[in-house]
Amino acid sequence: MVVGRPEHRGKGAHPYQSARECRNARQPSQAPSLPKVARPPRRGRQPSPDYPSEHPYLTGITDSYAPNYDEVISSKRPLCKHRLPLDEDIKEESDSEEGEISSVSSIESCPFHDETSSRRTEHIYNSDPYFLDRKGKMSSRLNNPRVIGNWKQRQYHIGKQVERRFNTNFDWVVDMMAMMNEQYDCCTVYSYGLIMPGDIIYYLSAFVDEYGQAKTKGRFAVVIDVYDQCAKVVDMYTFNGLGLASAKPQHVWYEYVGLWSPAFENYFHPSREDPLELGWACCEMFDTTSIFLRPGRVTLSDNIMLAGYITKESLSRLRGMIKKVDN
Repeated sequence: MVVGRPEHRGKGAHPYQSARECRNARQPSQAPSLPKVARPPRRGRQPSPDYPSEHPYLTGITDSYAPNYDEVISSKRPLCKHRLPLDEDIKEESDSEEGEISSVSSIESCPFHDETSSRRTEHIYNSDPYFLDRKGKMSSRLNNPRVIGNWKQRQYHIGKQVERRFNTNFDWVVDMMAMMNEQYDCCTVYSYGLIMPGDIIYYLSAFVDEYGQAKTKGRFAVVIDVYDQCAKVVDMYTFNGLGLASAKPQHVWYEYVGLWSPAFENYFHPSREDPLELGWACCEMFDTTSIFLRPGRVTLSDNIMLAGYITKESLSRLRGMIKKVDN
């Protein structure tokens, strides 16, 4: 047998193997190939059938955000008068500039039925059955160009991760989440265009407990003005349901004003000013509520939810009270 040159030998070749035998050994084997093993399914969250996977941005990052609040809200709990649908008198009194929560049922309530929207987005929203079913309940504030411009920020204000920041053991928190999802298609406010002066909001106020741990507490507030990067608000307190007279000394009562609703029976508030009138609220409001006339500010990072609004006349009086207290 003729031994070829070393450079012709393959790796692991026999010492007495020729170059031709090395080349033949390198040829592909004629043995039958093994059957291919099926690839295991991809791990992770599967798309929900309620949301078509070809339109993932309709619900933000994930397409499985479809909370069912009907199972959470107890039907045995009676509705207060200020939680009932708006009557004709209140509808005529409120407008889109003073913080109402619209109940428009026309196609114009869709946030992308305007001249500035793209044809592709409009086509997708017109063909999506889930959106078509809910568009009659959407708020007219979604037509605001400022809200449309901040649409990409919505992905950070939806989903179970955002809901877990709130204490859902409270009925009013569940009511606000249901209203936000139904009328604004989000859990928390993602644009300052969704907030109007006179709105009653619910946000998470940060504080430090006695052990030095940072925590948050849900708090109601009334919006005075809205700016580019923050909103000017005055906080609302119930003092653990005891009221102003039981929690604060008399010499500071002038810094507070009450909140009145036709649903409150035997209403009394020790403030020297007439109480503000509640226009509408999606959750229960208490007759022990006091509004602190020292304004602060909130931002979108405070996890804001809308709860209702006060009347236009009450908003005008509230601004005058704040100026009087400051002077």
